[in-house]
Amino acid sequence: KGLTTEQAARHFWKMEHIYDHASPLEGSVGALEAFKQAGWDIVFASHVEGSHSLSKYNFLKRNFPMDGFMATREKHFLRADIVIDDKAENLLKFPSDVFCILMDAPHNKDVDTEGLGLYRLHSFNEDTAEFIMRYWWRYYAK
Repeated sequence: KGLTTEQAARHFWKMEHIYDHASPLEGSVGALEAFKQAGWDIVFASHVEGSHSLSKYNFLKRNFPMDGFMATREKHFLRADIVIDDKAENLLKFPSDVFCILMDAPHNKDVDTEGLGLYRLHSFNEDTAEFIMRYWWRYYAK
């Protein structure tokens, strides 16, 4: 009792209006606005299930500066300079010239980011956005 079954979890993630009343992570709007003001393109890539993709797209469009949205399980096909994701396995598929950042989440606390060559982000706000941009320019820009 109290455990979520796989069937219940799949049903939840396929709900059509799942993001209609969601709120952005604290600080994330300002962080992405800082990227946008610095001239970066912002494209969201997301694995979506069922008919909730429109709800997710509308949530992103309503809350963030956005240049594009790609619904895919293969996020690494998107050409990016910086990628932030909460699943290490998604980040490890990107080429080595992409700055890959693992966003802290309860399900990835035990991931050895140092051993995998990933940077771990504990919060996402204007300060961390500025740090990410400076770090990218210093170590990744060509």
